[in-house]
Formats: sequence, C-alpha cells, structure tokens
Amino acid sequence: MTDGRLSHVELLARDGETGMPCRRLEGFQKIERRHPGGFQRGSTYRHWLCEFGVRLIRQNNAPPFYISNTNATHGNCNLIMEKLRISFHRRFTRREFTMSHSSNAVFPIDALLWGIRRWVEIESPSQDGQAVNRMTDIVEADYRAQGVQTQRIPGRDGLGDHLIARKGNKHGPGILVLSHNDTVHPVGTLDDVLPFRIEGDRAFGPGIADMKGGAFLAFSAIAQLDVGDLNWTLPVTHVLVSDEEIGSPTSRELIEAEARKAKYVLVTEPGRNGGRCVTARKGIATFELKVHGRATHAGLRHRDGRNAIIELAKHILAIEALTDYERGLTINVGTIRGGTKPNVVPFEAIAEIDIRLPTPPMGEEIIRKLREIRPTSDDYKLMLTGRIKRPPYTKTEAISELYETARSIASDLGFDLSDSATSGASDANFTASIAATLDGIGVNGLDSAHTHYECMEISSAPQRAQMLYQLLRTLR
Repeated sequence: MTDGRLSHVELLARDGETGMPCRRLEGFQKIERRHPGGFQRGSTYRHWLCEFGVRLIRQNNAPPFYISNTNATHGNCNLIMEKLRISFHRRFTRREFTMSHSSNAVFPIDALLWGIRRWVEIESPSQDGQAVNRMTDIVEADYRAQGVQTQRIPGRDGLGDHLIARKGNKHGPGILVLSHNDTVHPVGTLDDVLPFRIEGDRAFGPGIADMKGGAFLAFSAIAQLDVGDLNWTLPVTHVLVSDEEIGSPTSRELIEAEARKAKYVLVTEPGRNGGRCVTARKGIATFELKVHGRATHAGLRHRDGRNAIIELAKHILAIEALTDYERGLTINVGTIRGGTKPNVVPFEAIAEIDIRLPTPPMGEEIIRKLREIRPTSDDYKLMLTGRIKRPPYTKTEAISELYETARSIASDLGFDLSDSATSGASDANFTASIAATLDGIGVNGLDSAHTHYECMEISSAPQRAQMLYQLLRTLR
C-alpha cells in the first residue's frame, strides 16, 4: 500500500441548467492518501465540482473518482471549498476518497464520456492480440486503481488475454457481469471513417456501442460498490473476453465455468430498438456441405463428367426451403465455391450454411434434416460438417423474473425498460441455460453496432449505469 499526495485542487462550479462554468476556486492543500492502487507520492489531481457532485481525476489518464454527491450552486461553492480545506488536514480512508458509496451513487455524463472515450480510442480488433491486450492493460489498471482484485488469462492462437475482476468477500453464487474488449473495427478506423466525435446526443467511435460503452458502465458501477453496504449481498465477477466478435473460440470454456459459479449473469451488450434489453437470442449453427463429382474435359468428355456444382445447387434449393419464418427458423447458404477452370467439369463444390435457431429442439430437428440429405446418384459423394456454435438463449421463468427486477429499478429511475428477442448472438447464449441471464444492458447503441456510424446515446448512459449499479447491490 502506497501513500499519494493531493497537491492541487481545482473546483469548477457549473450552472445546473446550462452546464457552463460559472465560478472557479482553487486551493493548495497537502494531504496523505492511502490507496491499494499504488499511486505515487506527489501526484497532482484535479477536482471538478458540477451539478452531479465532486469528482477527482488523475492527470495521467486514470478513471474518475467521486468523493461527494453535493450539488453545486453559486452560493455554496465557498462553503464546499471550506469543508474540503478542513478535510484535507486529516487522512482519508479509501472509502471516503474513492467512489461515492451509497444507494444514490451518481454517474456524471462528463465522467462517463471521458472514460468511454479513453477506452474507445484504444483500438482492439479481435484478431490483433497485441491491440486487444493494450485495451486489457488499461482495463486491468483501472480496476487495480480501484482496489479490485484482477486475474489475467493468457490468450492463445494469436488472440488477446481475458480479464477477470472480482469484488466482494461474500460467499456462494454471485453475479457474473460479462463484457468483451474486442471490436470488429480494424486498427486505423479512428483515423479514417469513424473518429471519436460528439454530435448532439450521440457519441461516435469504433466499438463505442459494441461494447466498450457498456463495459465502462459496468466498470463504473462495480467501482462504486461498497463492502460496507448492507444491501449488497452477492459477490460480483466481471469477465472481459478478447474474442466475442469472432465467436469466443478461446473464451467459451471460461465463460461457462464462471456462469456455473453465478446465480445471475448480466451482459453489457448494447440496448437495441430504443434501448431495450435482450431476454432471448437465437442460437447459431454453421455447416459446410461439400460435394465430390467427377472431373473431365468439358469439351472432349463432357458426357462422362459429374458436375459437383450442379449437384450442390440442387441441394442448396432444398436446404433454403427449410427456412420457416413462422417459427423464426432461418437458413442461409452464404457462400459457394467450386471448380478449377472453365474447361473442366468441376470435381468439387462447397457451400457454407448459417442457421439461426430459436429453440434447442428446433436445432436438433434441423440438424437431423441436414444429415438426412443424400446425393441424387451414386456418382456423387456428400460430406456435411458443422455444429451449433452458440446455443439458443430462451426466455425462461428465471430470466423473466430477472428482467422484471431490472424493469422495476428502471421505472424507479424514471425510464421504461422494455425487452426484446433478437436473431444476433452474444456470449449470453452460453450462459442462459446455466444461470438467469439478462443481456443488452449496456449503452443504448441506437442499432448502430458494426457500422461506420457506430454510436451511443449520451443522455441515457447515467440512468443505465445507475440501473446496473442498483442491480448489483440489490439482487439476492
């Protein structure tokens, strides 16, 4: 444990209606501070006083810390400053000096935006392990600065590391918060088609919706949990994986293992369709159908050839016909390839198939039908390979109860939290059959994920952070 010193305090009062600076006060006081994050002695900090409260910002890009919920006005700035001067003459405990720990914890918009932007501007495409690890380094450092225990799981196959943060000394099944550090955007996107910017009530940037915005909301909420809060009863584990956008090939085992230790799982994917959370997702199965025929010269011995592309085409029509919109089952033959030269009857043709499955029984049904496909003649050979990559996430009674709890909290905070089902998959597909899972509780992504206009709604971020915080401290 290391002492740090607060050598300069700057208080900026903001008008509660306009948000514009209205008064500036400065003070110079030296205090001793203890914090397990190991801040260096003599560090300089800035305090900004606004309508949301007092927050502390380290100059070297560390996350904000909140030390008061006091509202700022023209009349009470001097009084607040005097109270701070008096307080500076004694030691602070970690609880007093870090986040404001109460049932009314605040999440200032400017602090959330500052933190989200810092994470967004560390580009982290899934298949660039070093880039993802730069992001993981920052998240790990931010958690350690809050005194939160972390564990790093080394990546493999060229992918990045996974990070686990644990808070709370409670025992028994707890709450798993599930996020990912990777994005679909390649390095250079920030300098090209999607720089960080704010336009009205929207903040833009690669991965800001999916899901660095939501991951930062979770970090902010967890950081404010107070071990002395008697309402908080369940230990919290935050897992941030490095490969969700490519199917979680190296993290699925970790996700399922942590889910087995949990009573609830909260997934910080973006809200959709106006900020709705997600209580059901289709499963995903991928298959490859390969056909072998007989190659011959297309001019000299065309009659003797067996065209693998034609055989595959017949089966494609039959496979696509299995789509059933009424039941929510979709089958898409997304790619086909075959043949070698225009003057050769093709020996081989291959189709890649994407299947979206609303329920596990439907998955068993469609896989059985695919395996029943037979060649049209003995001159052809069919080979089918594939599996269910993400099982369906269905809305069970336990999931409904968890959603109703979140909806009640949201109502108390002044907004309506509707739920939805979606065809897109997430890591929630792995956990829903293990523990009650609620997805889509990150930022309102305005249905922009994976686009060159990816963005988040700014104004709803504090409420959604508060909802997540209240879930963490009140779930039983």
